[in-house]
Amino acid sequence: MKTTASLVTAFAVFGALAQSVMTQPVTLTDVAYYQDRVTQKIHVSYSLANQGDEPAYVVMDVLTNGVSIGIEKFRTFDAGSSISQLDGDPVSTGEGKSIVWNARKDWKGNLSTNAVVQLSAFYTNRFSVYMVIDLSEGPSASHYPVSYTTDDPDPTGDYSCISNKLWLRRVRAGTFMMGSPDGEIGRFTGGTEALHEVTLTKPFYVGVFPVTVAQYALVTGTIKQYSVANIYDAATPTLTSAYGVSWVDIRGAVSSANWPNSSVVTSDSFMGLLRAKTGLDGLDLPTEAQWEYACRAGTTTAWNNGTDSVAENGDLSAVDPNLDLLGWYNQNSGGKMHRVGQKLPNAWGLYDFHGNVWEWCLDAIVATLGTSAVTDPTGGTNVNGNRVQRGGNLSSRASWARSATRSNNTPTAGGAGFRVLCNLNN
Repeated sequence: MKTTASLVTAFAVFGALAQSVMTQPVTLTDVAYYQDRVTQKIHVSYSLANQGDEPAYVVMDVLTNGVSIGIEKFRTFDAGSSISQLDGDPVSTGEGKSIVWNARKDWKGNLSTNAVVQLSAFYTNRFSVYMVIDLSEGPSASHYPVSYTTDDPDPTGDYSCISNKLWLRRVRAGTFMMGSPDGEIGRFTGGTEALHEVTLTKPFYVGVFPVTVAQYALVTGTIKQYSVANIYDAATPTLTSAYGVSWVDIRGAVSSANWPNSSVVTSDSFMGLLRAKTGLDGLDLPTEAQWEYACRAGTTTAWNNGTDSVAENGDLSAVDPNLDLLGWYNQNSGGKMHRVGQKLPNAWGLYDFHGNVWEWCLDAIVATLGTSAVTDPTGGTNVNGNRVQRGGNLSSRASWARSATRSNNTPTAGGAGFRVLCNLNN
């Protein structure tokens, strides 16, 4: 549920409640606001209820002229505030909940006489925050607007999310098991998929979809596309994954300054252009660990919907009905590239990790993964070495599209696509 109230004057007194719009079966009531004129802190009180008394995520935002000032800006709350925001815990149901927000610190120098405060409540399994980069002005734009929303993209009903707007979903920091267990069908032996614990200490945003032909062209002015004759839907060829993109196209020529030595990219690369026009220096490729963490979305199975492979290992002609739900591979692609966002997403609302196109990662390949627990791994140290690719493609046998499958190629090689990640400092 979202509840809004007008801010009558710049950080003075909050007005009466505007109409409420139900977005989830969670109820916010008794919402009241006031501001301390000395500290400029905003005090909010409310009650939270739902049929099962299940805790819910509660998020605060401010809109000016109907546009969010950016959910990322809300960081400073007094201790004990009943607010989840981006990385906090869910809020238990009950009356007399309170939030105290330090507007002076988080929104300094950006006062508005036409502001609307918005509270939103979501069940824990439905809460998501997205960063949306508007690429509509194309390669000649001096700036790409960045906004935030808790509404989900709809790749079947609104093609803007896979054409002129780049959607990234916020992913929490966490710990997961990287690699595959003994006995998983299709598992590569020799330690290349050794099962081990990985902890990622910082949250990040990751592309909901691989970057499409249309999005790549709007940033770089260049078409990177699979053979048109081999694109399944001839009416929407630019809504397929960008293809034939090299690691160098994405980040710039290989040098001693490359990852993992630094996060430097060249100004004329895809990431260099995107960073310059958004002001987001954290934009980059995902590390291999970040890619698998986002792909799995809490699963430990071969596929990111919680199922395992049933295709016999090594059988090029094996059909896997579990994979059919999630991605395009040699048994269901017809040898053609398909539009992104048509298969089922994982539990975090992320699409197309299995098949269709190999995806570049930041890391230089390490042939053997150890079994020891690691924190924020960065891959190999050979900056001139091959870079990791993940996910399989439309010609892959089923086993090559698993969550744990690892491949690699030279940084200058084409034949792959990618998704964007944005690292966060907080």
